[in-house]
Formats: sequence, structure tokens, C-alpha cells
Amino acid sequence: MCCLAKLTPPPVTGAVRAVLWCRGGGVGGVCVCVRSSSSMDSDDENIEEVVEGPLDEDGQPNGFCTVTYSSSDRFEGHFTHGEKNGKGKFFFFDGSTLEGFYIDDALQGQGVYTYEDGGVLHGTYVDGELNGLAQEFDGEGHLVFKGQYKDNNRCGECRVYYPVCTVVRLGRGLCVWGGE
Repeated sequence: MCCLAKLTPPPVTGAVRAVLWCRGGGVGGVCVCVRSSSSMDSDDENIEEVVEGPLDEDGQPNGFCTVTYSSSDRFEGHFTHGEKNGKGKFFFFDGSTLEGFYIDDALQGQGVYTYEDGGVLHGTYVDGELNGLAQEFDGEGHLVFKGQYKDNNRCGECRVYYPVCTVVRLGRGLCVWGGE
């Protein structure tokens, strides 16, 4: 049986300011909740989220959940007491995605960012930031970048790949992918 219940909000500490409403199993059960967050993943201080999945005794996502933010971004993955922990995937409002393994609410190790045009960046993340070796491919699978990142910026020695175009016949071009 489904019921609409108002839960007592936890104290204003951590990620949750208040649980506005909850429908479903309540604490320990599967619940769909709308809550105000003190910026779990945004600089906006008053962002709302919809949580689908089990909640802990403090009303935090706990287990496999889908969290949809008021920005229309969505995260599907595993949570432990409100923090992303385990395999998860962000779906951003522009159609891009970011998939990887989260520890203590931050992406760690290998992650895959897929651009809205189908391009893909494979990289190493440390505390949620791109750090280390990365390779980037365009939407057709051609390698366009190979090198290092530090704090989400290209850094050090790298290779950027561009198409090499030659004129074949009266205005028609043939592009072949080459290096540097």
C-alpha cells in the first residue's frame, strides 16, 4: 500500500536540509522523496533532488538509488548513507554521461565520460578530478587526444590528432586521420 508521509527532517548538517515529502516504504524501505540539499553536486545552495530507492534511518539514499537533481542531471548508482559508493553513472541534462566507481562521494580510478555527440574520454580520476593518463575519441571512434591530465586540465606531454585532408578531385576532399 502506498502512502504519503511527511518525515521529520534530520538536523541541518551534512547533505540534507529537509525531507519535503516521502511516498512509499519509509525508513529502510523503498521511497521516492523530494528533498532540499546543501549542494551535494552543485554550487547552488538550494537544489532539490528526487530520490528513488532505499533510504537509511536519516533519510539518506542507501543502496542502489536514482537521484534526479533540479538541474535535470541524474545519478544512478550505489549509495552508503547519502554518499556515492560503488559503481554509478551520471546522466547530464545535455545528454553527456560520466560512469565509474565512486568512493566517499568522489569518482576514483577509471572513468568514462561520453559527450553528447558520442565522443568518449577514458581517463583516471582521483578524488573526482581527471588526473593521469587519458584518451579521447571522437564520435566516429577516431583517437583525437592521448596524454596526461592534472586537476581536470591537459598537462605535460600529449598528442593531439587531427584529420589530414588532401584534395582528390575538383572540390572533393578525402580526410585520413594522422598524428600530431
